[in-house]
Amino acid sequence: MTSASLWVHIQPPAGWTSGGSATRRWARAQHGRTLLEWFPLGSLPARQMDWIKRLMAADLRPGETTSGLELSRAETVSGWPVVLAETRITSDTGRARRLGAFYAFLEHGGHAMVRADDPDAWAAEGESVRRVLLAGAPDFGELVVGVDQFYDDAEGRAPT
Repeated sequence: MTSASLWVHIQPPAGWTSGGSATRRWARAQHGRTLLEWFPLGSLPARQMDWIKRLMAADLRPGETTSGLELSRAETVSGWPVVLAETRITSDTGRARRLGAFYAFLEHGGHAMVRADDPDAWAAEGESVRRVLLAGAPDFGELVVGVDQFYDDAEGRAPT
């Protein structure tokens, strides 16, 4: 089994257009100015802060810079640790926001990134996008990673 078959599971907001490939999945808001991307799981980096800083500054357009990296530790709705990182992107043509969610799923690390090019749209949809990121979970495919996967109901009864 390759690591590309293990993913961060993200359920995009209703009404967003979505697609993907073997290395990236994405969803775009109807207005087209907010993009959510999520990626396959890999090994959780030993230097997680370096990983976060590198990805938050990656893939900038020519002339763009980032500033004001804000970090907060949280848990997903299912209890996984996540770091939310937010930064401003500035250029001669305007301002944007980038929000990253950096997940730790056992020894696997994964991330999702949001780029919002429209400050007004971000003000309206930012909290709902945060909820989507906090609902992120591991998608280990058919890989068994815990004993609880052998049980098929809430009472913990083994399948018959």
